[in-house]
Amino acid sequence: MAGRPEKVGADWFKHYNNMIDDSKTREVISEFGGISYAVLMVILEEICKGKEYKIELKNEKNFTNFCRILSGKLMISRQKFERILTNLVEKKIVILENFCIFSAEINLQMECLEERRKQDRERVRKHRDSKEIGNCNANCNAIVTQLSQNCNSDCNGDVTQQSKSKSIEKEISSVCRQSIVKECL
Repeated sequence: MAGRPEKVGADWFKHYNNMIDDSKTREVISEFGGISYAVLMVILEEICKGKEYKIELKNEKNFTNFCRILSGKLMISRQKFERILTNLVEKKIVILENFCIFSAEINLQMECLEERRKQDRERVRKHRDSKEIGNCNANCNAIVTQLSQNCNSDCNGDVTQQSKSKSIEKEISSVCRQSIVKECL
């Protein structure tokens, strides 16, 4: 049974209400103007969309395209976008290593999210497994009932045969449950 696909990235990140007052952010704003704050926000949004909360660009060409696309969204030149990004990296607001952009702060925030997702997946798995075992038990009960009816009709009222039939029924039930439950797991 296929579950829903595993979520990649996040739909949100914590945006502290005093982020603009952070000393590093203020330095970038004083050098490049308010647009630098918009550049920071759009980069953080892209980081949150990425697998493992990273923007993996892999090479210079992809890096240039990334800067071109985002600078276009913000309606600034690619060169200005790259200068602002470089400044954000120098101030360690975001990290750029081997054409991979990420944020230590975002990674810390997302550890909690990933832990919750892991717990949810485990809870769903346990629920699904318990439903499958319940279905296996129902199947087993149906098989045992059918065997019991067949044995009783074959015994024709013979008490000794009926006693043997009950003993066999219990043994079959036990073996049946074990094999069906193993099959389900």
